[in-house]
Amino acid sequence: MNKTKRPVLHFTPPQGWLNDPNGLFHLNGVYHLFYQYHPHSLKWGPMHWGHATSRDLVHWTHQPVALDPDEQGMIFSGSAAVDLENASGFGDTGQTPVLLLFTHHGEQQQQGIAWSVDGIHFTKHIGNPVIPNPGITDFRDPKLFRNPVKGGWSCVVASGDHVRFYHSTNFVDWTETGRFGQAGNPCPGIWECPDLFPLTTPDGSVAWVLLGSMILSGEVNSHRTQYLTGTFDGDTFLPTEPSAPVRWLDAGFDHYAGVTFDNHPDRILMAWASAWPYAGDVPASSWRGMMTLARRLRLHATDAGLMLASEPVLPAHPDLGTLDTSRLKDGAALPAGAIHLQADCTGPFTLTMENSLGDRLVFGLSGTDWFADRSGAGDSSFSEAFRQPCFSQATAPRAMPLPGRLDVLLDGTLLELFADNGVFSCTMAVFPHAPYDRLRIEGMVVCHGMTLQACPPPA
Repeated sequence: MNKTKRPVLHFTPPQGWLNDPNGLFHLNGVYHLFYQYHPHSLKWGPMHWGHATSRDLVHWTHQPVALDPDEQGMIFSGSAAVDLENASGFGDTGQTPVLLLFTHHGEQQQQGIAWSVDGIHFTKHIGNPVIPNPGITDFRDPKLFRNPVKGGWSCVVASGDHVRFYHSTNFVDWTETGRFGQAGNPCPGIWECPDLFPLTTPDGSVAWVLLGSMILSGEVNSHRTQYLTGTFDGDTFLPTEPSAPVRWLDAGFDHYAGVTFDNHPDRILMAWASAWPYAGDVPASSWRGMMTLARRLRLHATDAGLMLASEPVLPAHPDLGTLDTSRLKDGAALPAGAIHLQADCTGPFTLTMENSLGDRLVFGLSGTDWFADRSGAGDSSFSEAFRQPCFSQATAPRAMPLPGRLDVLLDGTLLELFADNGVFSCTMAVFPHAPYDRLRIEGMVVCHGMTLQACPPPA
């Protein structure tokens, strides 16, 4: 079995195990990414918070581990807030403290805080937990956000089959203000890694978007992320369409636990690019797990109502070079490295990336559905779950009328697709026995030049 090579564009840990992104924030031109991390094993284990920084969301510098397990337990997921007003009082005059709100997982799950004035070295609050467990088993993954009604800060906490909202003016004293999910949620299940944020709609009004990474009971493909649109009244989330169908943030199998950056004018999300049924089995050498590309989120108006759209963040950089700007023909050679391909379609089509060993990664438009098929894309011997049909083909109905634009990003072992102005996205891991070296084109589509992203891997 081939060991996974590091991707060019996607973040990976220096060694060990990685899963959920945590504590994303932006300050002084620097993006901070924290993540669930087990530095001593390729399997999930005692969770730490790894840490890396970047100025463009592609080139990353590894930082010291931010949070270690302690007597209160492992350090599960959480979030960060840039305390611009020093409301917490953790900074001296003229300092801007950064606050981390995270889950201690010991005998029970409860929420603690840590702070820093340099964004690198963090001190845990001696008074943890600041939000004690209310007597439930699942109580984790707090996500901070500014409260525009009451002032101060709120957080949304995954609480089993629902989420709970808390409010504070100093990050230490928290009061529960509301709940959502037990009624009015079209997707019942166990909530994880929630997020809540406002976005401007196409007509200039503001809508609030609630994300929930859901554990769906009774399904093999059990971990997917839903989103809902609605309002936030200062206490709780109120969906605009309580009876609306479930809407998924990503149609693929390897996009989970996504959360957004604090203190940035755009709403930018990163997610874990794997799936729990097989995450611990995918080919690995000294590291295991990666993040998706960062995605800029916005709301798009469709015939089915407001839908969340995403656009990959691919910053301009001297070592990003265009290989070919001409239109591509069937049988075109694929370059080595990360590939960005754009295609315009006027009807059904199929694109296939293949190699001489017979691996075939297939995607396109079939009737009214976008699809991606990895059933014959490469090695699947490492996991019985990965081989199951429910993890082979992803589909999603077309949200916009044709003609349409498809953006294809392939970075070693991760495929990310975007179409319908970003309303459709699909993230899938693939493990070809050799790099794909040929593109096959069928149907009503014009493929444009491929761009090679020749960035060095993360330091």
